This record gives sequence, structure tokens and C-alpha cells, in this order.
Amino acid sequence: RENCHNVQNSLDSGKLSKTIQDDVWTTVELTCKDEGSNAIRMIGEVDYGQGLVKEMDNLDTNAPAYFFDKALNAQNSYFWIRLNSVKNSTGINEIYLKDVKVTAV
Repeated sequence: RENCHNVQNSLDSGKLSKTIQDDVWTTVELTCKDEGSNAIRMIGEVDYGQGLVKEMDNLDTNAPAYFFDKALNAQNSYFWIRLNSVKNSTGINEIYLKDVKVTAV
């Protein structure tokens, strides 16, 4: 969880069950859902080529109250994708994206 820009709170950490391959399109689905009582469910799924695999399913039961202020979020929220990786085998540090969609749930 990122409480504000560049201030993270690690709820869980670990490695993916498989390595995401260089130069292969990979489907990733991320879901953040209000579970009530200041709790947020975060689910991360990766399709390595044979359907989605759930790699993360965390319940943040200590989310700050301002996370649930819809008016404040509508005014101040934004969506971004960041590459945190080392250079791949070709010496390039890059990510390819297509069909990125953000949906309110």
C-alpha cells in the first residue's frame, strides 16, 4: 500500500510462482475492492499462458480512513504503472503495455 507518494507500507512480500518472460505478452489483473470497516482486498493474478494464477490475495484491515473518501479520491487520485526491474537479457529495461483498462468496482 502507498499511503502517499513514495511512502509505502509493505503488507506482504514474496516472489511470483513463475518468472514473467522477456518479450512475451503477459496478462496481469489487479483488483482493489472496498471490503467495509476500513478494509481493502487486493488481488493480483498473472496469466503465464494457461489462464490466470492468483499470486496475491491480501486483506488490508488497517487502511487509512481517507482511502474511503470518494469525493477526495475523485479529486486527487490518479493511476500509473511503474517498471521496477533490472535490465533484461538484451540489456534493455522496458515494459510493453496494451489494452490497459481501469474500472471502478
